[in-house]
Amino acid sequence: MYTFLSYVWVGDAIMYLLMLLATFMSAIYGYNLSARPDYDRDIPRKKAMAILYRFNMQHKYATKLAYKIYRNEEETLLPSHMQPQDLLYADDSDSEDVTMVYNGLYDDEHSYALGGDNPDLPLMELGRRLYPSNEMVTKIICVDKSLSCLDGDGEGSDGLELICKSAMNIDEPFKKVEYCESDIDSTGGFATNSCCRKAGVKRYIASYKVVDARWIDRQSGQLNFDFWRALEERPYSENMGIITKESNGKWLFRGKMNFTPSYEKVKVSWSYNHSSDEDFPLSEKIRTSWELPDAIFDANFFNDKNGNKICDDGCVFKIKGF
Repeated sequence: MYTFLSYVWVGDAIMYLLMLLATFMSAIYGYNLSARPDYDRDIPRKKAMAILYRFNMQHKYATKLAYKIYRNEEETLLPSHMQPQDLLYADDSDSEDVTMVYNGLYDDEHSYALGGDNPDLPLMELGRRLYPSNEMVTKIICVDKSLSCLDGDGEGSDGLELICKSAMNIDEPFKKVEYCESDIDSTGGFATNSCCRKAGVKRYIASYKVVDARWIDRQSGQLNFDFWRALEERPYSENMGIITKESNGKWLFRGKMNFTPSYEKVKVSWSYNHSSDEDFPLSEKIRTSWELPDAIFDANFFNDKNGNKICDDGCVFKIKGF
């Protein structure tokens, strides 16, 4: 009887020790596990989201500076103000990386401090920095008609005359869209006005930023899954995505967009064939791809301040009406 009870006690003790060991091993194993099974995949996505957030904020800063120039809030030596293809980018000589430059085609450069003690200046968030000028640029676009109009659009009875008749080219009003042109002083060679201010001219502001190599798949050359997941978090109203060059030399936007020129011709044609009390379908307004019109977005559009092409391997892209 004594021997049997001893075996029972030893067996219970061994079982108890095994249970403690199992609990201890589980604790160690659990300590080394991620809090979530997809944690390792979530980190790259959040890094990509941070890049897009910073890109979007810099675009907003550039827009604020462009508005100041457009409204002539800065003192200038020449009465030209905003012109098509003017550039906005970070001042690389600024050690604090908080100054943006407006580089006008016919005007002096204007600096714009984003930080400091002046309460009238919009302060950047603590720790934020601008992307350098060889990495991100914002450009002014002023065109004579709808951005998507091609040669001959509007000449027929298709309803496109309203958006595809040039606001400035009287001789060839239905020629494809092009930049507006300001009046140039014959002696000084500078603009005497801003065509961006003229009636009927369409104004846009576009930003583009180099896509870092770590977001590109080395085998396929395509944007990797983590960056696409980050783009999916952005709303359609931001018109943000990736541009890549196609084999035909045109630029293809892929992302999320609710941008009037991307559906404007379709809307006009739709309205032409439907009654006035029918609303244009919302599904036609939101786009996940758009081939940029090469009349404006040509091979030399996506350059940095020194004229270097920076988007041949792809860029983050955003465009808004101005």
